[in-house]
Amino acid sequence: MTLVEPKADTTRVSRVRATDVDIATTRPGTPGGTFMRQFWMALDNSTNLAPGRAKPIRIMSENYTLYRGASGKAQVIAQRCPHRGAMMHLGWVEDDDIRCVYHGWKYDCTGQCIEQPAEEAGYNRKVKIATYPTREHMGLIFAYFGEGEPPAFPPYPESAGEGLIDPWPVYQVPCNYLQCFENSMDEVHVAFAHQPGGSHVPEKILSGEINAVVDFRYSVSDKLGWWFDHHLSGLVGEEERAHFAADRSGQKFFDPSYGSCSKLVADVARERFGVELDVHADLVHWAHVIDTAGFASAQQAVELSAPALQLMTVIEAHGDDAFLAPRIARLAAGASVAELVSEPALQRLLAPLIERHKVTCDVIKARAVERDGVVLFDLAGSGDDRYNKFIPYWLYPQSRYCVAVSASRTRSKVSVGSNPWAPVPRTHNIAELCARFGGGGHAVVGAVSLKADELEKARLIAQAIVSELTVG
Repeated sequence: MTLVEPKADTTRVSRVRATDVDIATTRPGTPGGTFMRQFWMALDNSTNLAPGRAKPIRIMSENYTLYRGASGKAQVIAQRCPHRGAMMHLGWVEDDDIRCVYHGWKYDCTGQCIEQPAEEAGYNRKVKIATYPTREHMGLIFAYFGEGEPPAFPPYPESAGEGLIDPWPVYQVPCNYLQCFENSMDEVHVAFAHQPGGSHVPEKILSGEINAVVDFRYSVSDKLGWWFDHHLSGLVGEEERAHFAADRSGQKFFDPSYGSCSKLVADVARERFGVELDVHADLVHWAHVIDTAGFASAQQAVELSAPALQLMTVIEAHGDDAFLAPRIARLAAGASVAELVSEPALQRLLAPLIERHKVTCDVIKARAVERDGVVLFDLAGSGDDRYNKFIPYWLYPQSRYCVAVSASRTRSKVSVGSNPWAPVPRTHNIAELCARFGGGGHAVVGAVSLKADELEKARLIAQAIVSELTVG
């Protein structure tokens, strides 16, 4: 008997083992989709859904409608009306019910059709729209999309203690959920993608006919058309400096003497191209004030009464492409900042942020201690690690410096700043001081970032920095 070894199958480029399971795909009926639908899923921040409003949502490759009734109850229902397929978020919320925009069919929060204009009486009892269990907990809206009864709620009861969950702003990330998890756990990429000086603009972003990059690190890509920056870290390494110096396009501008890119762009437009931006003078002024922290007083920075500062507040929380693009277009067309801020949609976003800001002011006032011109406070456990950096100088106008400890689910942090309005000038270089503890920054502001479980270490560093700042 002769044994002949079978020839290799050259028609296949790769093989998938029979034991491999696709857990990344979350469409209905897939292993990943079936698994993920066993759990309550967080959909949005509660503050993003006002009473009487409806919005479209997409999760696990399916589309739905999320609305909040007049009583405050949030509810997830199917995307389209079962009558003629109209999208339900285009309709009207009436009390705790929702009415379709097309023929006015009205559904209660259980999905039962309760009104059908122009249809025979009683037929509405035969019609229901799909609904999904919806709950709210600690500032987040959750829904359950699986089979049968949902699991116990809240899904994370052990995290109900003060400060253990911080609902951050919601962002649309153009990738699969598994990619986010994998990237979060991958420590190696940080040393390369987030190296000092910042990473470059991704090559795939430079995909337009004309590509302009503002306030971001230089790229040697031949796809870069226009570039403006004022940061010392804008050009890193000999290759970038040589490439910039050799550029003859006349469309790349770098000047670290400027405090903001808005002022740099406006001056270049006038001096190099004869273009006056007078119609945008107010916008350029406020962008420069914000970027340079050039407020007239701490009170101006904290009160947030100027329309530009209110717009800044909303952008910091909701400034994704969907929010920014139409408003940038309006500003370019000549609309004023005040006109943008007066929009009802923007006012709905602003109101809860202002309330949160007021609460933070009260928390800092209660926790801050001033000694020898240095204000120290600890926000750990307050439920919010983000705050207006000028609050301490508003509360303590005679102070020279501020040192703050904060903690989030991803890091512990010591923030250090100097009072621009202090009656006694600054005598310390804060960047050098923070660098002693592994941090950095600028001469007037800096920080030290640590791991999330190093809060006590952060507190010791803060005390050491306070001791240094009170000398001299």
